[in-house]
Amino acid sequence: MIETKCRDIGRLYEALKVLEATLAGTVDRDELAQEILDFLAMAAGLKPVFVLGRGLDSQRWVDGAAGLAEEFGFYVVRGILWDATPFDKFPRWYRDYTVERFAALRAVYVCSSAETAEEIESINEAGGRLSMSAEARLLGYPECCVAAHHVSAGRYHQAILSIVKRLAGGDRARMQALLRSDVPLFPKTARESANMEDMFLLDPAPFGSWNQCRSCAEDDHSPSAKLSEKYRALAETTDLELSRTLSTETG
Repeated sequence: MIETKCRDIGRLYEALKVLEATLAGTVDRDELAQEILDFLAMAAGLKPVFVLGRGLDSQRWVDGAAGLAEEFGFYVVRGILWDATPFDKFPRWYRDYTVERFAALRAVYVCSSAETAEEIESINEAGGRLSMSAEARLLGYPECCVAAHHVSAGRYHQAILSIVKRLAGGDRARMQALLRSDVPLFPKTARESANMEDMFLLDPAPFGSWNQCRSCAEDDHSPSAKLSEKYRALAETTDLELSRTLSTETG
């Protein structure tokens, strides 16, 4: 049984469908269906935060959904796009570069409680940095899957650092200049290729917007599988057409 935090999931869904109709032909239908389910999951108590602006790239959707969130009494916080990738083994200048890049990106955080909204404000004040466990808790995702994602992200950054170091002959100033330039950074060594490709070996969760770790993907009774089932149940009880759209997307 889904514990509903929003007084009327049905009314919220109908409002989202009205917004969806205004976006017809301008956004990917499957992506929008997943965003709508994520919004409903926050409203139903499956996750504390729904993030707008990180997935579907449509300002009309972001603005419209944020407006509906405020209309339905949720807490809306605008701020930096957060990042939990661990950079403790990277040079400080590279870590500063990545923080600078994320500081230019924005997201809208729709929160189910005032306490969660206050936590998001604190993350904004910290430059969008948070722990992997905090990210998993706030998004309501399996912590093992979030950790695996960031391991892959870390390997991607290792590849980028290796490429610029090779191209710049180890000169830090030239490495920094390369990062800020439009020069394509292609892997050359086997390790660079493996580290970069790992970031794009994705196994999306059925009915969910998180990518599964290998353990979860191979286990029908994993934390990811159990959570996906809750998302599936929410979709089915809300609208069979929404469920069918998402089933087609993940099938």
